[in-house]
Amino acid sequence: MVIVAVAGGTSRGLGWSIVTAFHEHPNHTPIVLSRMTSKTPQWLTDLPVEIRKVDYGSVDSLVSALQGVHTVISTTLNKEGSWVENESALLQAALQAGCRRFAPSEWSAGPAGVLCVDMLKPKSALWPLCERAAKEHPGFEWTRFAVGMFMNYLGYGCEREAEALNGMEDNGAKFVYVGEMRMEMAVREDGEPARITLTEIGDVGRFVAAACCLPDGKWTTEMGMAGETLRFDEIAKIIEKIRGREIEIEKRSPRLVEQELEEDLKNEDSGYWRRMWLQLELMDTHDVEGEGVIRPVLNEMFPDIKAITVEQYIKKFWE
Repeated sequence: MVIVAVAGGTSRGLGWSIVTAFHEHPNHTPIVLSRMTSKTPQWLTDLPVEIRKVDYGSVDSLVSALQGVHTVISTTLNKEGSWVENESALLQAALQAGCRRFAPSEWSAGPAGVLCVDMLKPKSALWPLCERAAKEHPGFEWTRFAVGMFMNYLGYGCEREAEALNGMEDNGAKFVYVGEMRMEMAVREDGEPARITLTEIGDVGRFVAAACCLPDGKWTTEMGMAGETLRFDEIAKIIEKIRGREIEIEKRSPRLVEQELEEDLKNEDSGYWRRMWLQLELMDTHDVEGEGVIRPVLNEMFPDIKAITVEQYIKKFWE
């Protein structure tokens, strides 16, 4: 039996999707690492899943919790100043406990895109540590799970919003307001609509669980996934077809977004969420694979996993 530890796995969105996806893989058993101070949510209590309480600031605590674990997957959020230290401690503990695989918390843009967004940049601090660990510990593997943007952002405002969001918790900022039939369309320098990769949270879990079932030695450092990669105008046409009316489009050029970012940097009262979304929007205008466009490595490895498309998602929750 292969044990997979999901750090931060108490979240109803990403944690839930990964933990429950292992039901399709009986030879792999997920366990959840949870903070000593965190309350266990009811959905997790109802599952036959072992929960190991940890202190993310203590390597000894983490080593104890990781005994017998083969793969460590982190879904922890960068909500505090100690996030890099905690992820580093988790990696160190995984090595000391004899774990064979480690996936730091990514779940967003590709590696080049991470460097475009202040809130995501701390993720890059883990990459050289993982690379060194792989060199110094033969047989140790690590990867980045990139997903682009969660498709679930398209579900805000629908009648079955809780089901559509699938546990995603956010401040609601987004680029397409399906209920209002309004879109902020990222366009490239040449004025053409940019592409974006969207992946539904439930499909993320299915791809990750499948990746954990790969034989040792088969992980690569880039294992991105995609529900679908489309141009913004293609997304607009899908919404118009299903909802039966025209969508209002505001084209957002690189220069326009850069100007708004410049103003935002001057505003001391501006929240970090707005800055993050502006930086993500600017990244999208680049229309570059490895940023907002994700190479679907896991889709290619597991063609039997049929991820939900944008049209299927919009039909399901907005038709």
